[in-house]
Amino acid sequence: MKGINDFIIQIKEPFKEKFKTESGVEFYGDKRWMPQQLSNRIGIVVNVPFAFKTEIKPGHEVLVDPTILYEQDYHLTGGAQESIFLVDKAEMLFKIKPNLIVLHRENNSAPWKGHLNNGLFEQVEAAKTEPVSSFLIIQESVQKEFEHGKARVAIVNDELKAEPGQVVFVKEEHGIEFFLDGKSYWWYRNEDVLAAIN
Repeated sequence: MKGINDFIIQIKEPFKEKFKTESGVEFYGDKRWMPQQLSNRIGIVVNVPFAFKTEIKPGHEVLVDPTILYEQDYHLTGGAQESIFLVDKAEMLFKIKPNLIVLHRENNSAPWKGHLNNGLFEQVEAAKTEPVSSFLIIQESVQKEFEHGKARVAIVNDELKAEPGQVVFVKEEHGIEFFLDGKSYWWYRNEDVLAAIN
C-alpha cells in the first residue's frame, strides 16, 4: 500500500492503559476522557507518498498529531466510529498527510527533528515573587506559573533559525499541548514564533 499524497504509518497500540507524569509516577486512565495523555503518538513509516519529497524513509519513526487516533463515540446508540485515518485494522495502518507529522527520526536511539514547519517547545517558568508581608499566612502554591507568550525551544526543524534552549515569543493561543515521554510540551509551527529573545 502506497499513497499518492499520504504517508502510511503503523501504530500497533494507538492507546496505552497508563500514562506517566514528569515525576515518573504512572496512572491508569480511560481513553474516552484522557485521549491526549494515553494516545501513542509514535508510529513506524511503512511507505512514503509518491508525490512528496522527503528525507523520511520506510522504517523511520514519526511523532504524529494524536487526533488521527481518535474515535467518535455515540452514547445514545452505544456505538463507536473508528478513526477516519485507519485504513487497515488488522495491521493498524493509518494514512496521514505530511503536515500531521510533527517530528521524525531514523530509529529510537536517534534524536528527534521537527518535520516541515513543526517544532516542540517548553513553557517558560515565571520568576517567583516575594510575598508581600501581611498578617495573613497564605500557603505557597505548588502549581507552577508560566510566562505568557514565551516558550523555550526544545526540538526544532531545519527552517527555524533558533537553537534548543533559546527563549522565543510565540502566539500562545496557537499552541497545542503535546505529551512526549511523560513530559508536557507545546507544539507550534514556524509562523507561530514571533521573535527570539537574546
